[in-house]
Amino acid sequence: MGWTCTAEASEALTKILERHSSRGCYVSGGHEFFIDVCRKEAPDGAVTGNVLRVTATYKDGSMSAVKVGAFRIDPDGKLSKGPKHLRALLA
Repeated sequence: MGWTCTAEASEALTKILERHSSRGCYVSGGHEFFIDVCRKEAPDGAVTGNVLRVTATYKDGSMSAVKVGAFRIDPDGKLSKGPKHLRALLA
């Protein structure tokens, strides 16, 4: 089972995810990042989650990461909370 959000928030999330590589990461400032979308449904149709920075990649392909912030895509599709580099993915 999934969760719901507004069409605008979904489009913004898709735009961010399209910038991720096949490894599931995007690069900014020489560092790899990825987002972890919260599974809890926002009553207003927003999308929320965490931004993590990859700290190590192992031989088996697994990664270690540290949380560097949180994000919120409002129901209108605008990023109201999140690091600058994440905002740049929506520009």
